[in-house]
Amino acid sequence: MSDYPTAAYGAGEWRIIAGDTDDRYLETAGSDQKGFSVANIDIDKCANFAVIQLSDEMYIGSEIQSIVLSSHPLEAGVQLFTYNTSNPTGNPFLSLSLGGTDACEMHLPGYTDNYFICTQPVQNQKVAGDYLGGDPIIGFSNQQQAGAIVALVGVTGRYYSTLVDAQNGNINDPAAYRFSPMVAPHIDKIAKYAGVEPTSIITTGSLF
Repeated sequence: MSDYPTAAYGAGEWRIIAGDTDDRYLETAGSDQKGFSVANIDIDKCANFAVIQLSDEMYIGSEIQSIVLSSHPLEAGVQLFTYNTSNPTGNPFLSLSLGGTDACEMHLPGYTDNYFICTQPVQNQKVAGDYLGGDPIIGFSNQQQAGAIVALVGVTGRYYSTLVDAQNGNINDPAAYRFSPMVAPHIDKIAKYAGVEPTSIITTGSLF
């Protein structure tokens, strides 16, 4: 149970899984998995982005490191990567390419107003199996002293297609474009819930 609006988003616990195996496709939780009550969910419905605050601190172990957030705008040619949900047993990462402005506007007019990342179709994309998204989008930032470091750029979002059934995840459209929320506009909100200064969680270098 939690204090967030259960009438709108449902009651219960969120199952947080950390480790070297992907258990997202299991229907039942393992004995080593723990649920965490939600204290608050701050949702930006226009940007399709939410900050989730847990009631208790979560220990994730020394094998998992923290990640900085990218506060820089995206430029043409930047290299982005996300989790390869279409083939989780193979290469774990999938390379993403930014879409052209005209093509992106055709699929979702005004997408830049809500700070979406528009990416081109990828090979063998499975719109029907991954239409809601939720995986991290990462890039590489060139820090002046530390060199290249991994930075969180956004979270995978929904596919937009000229086919209505594909937008609802009912059929696959290999030509669909994907629109994902950026983390940059939400850095102050994330820092507030984390109880830290925004400057302590952002990258100072640009993405490449």
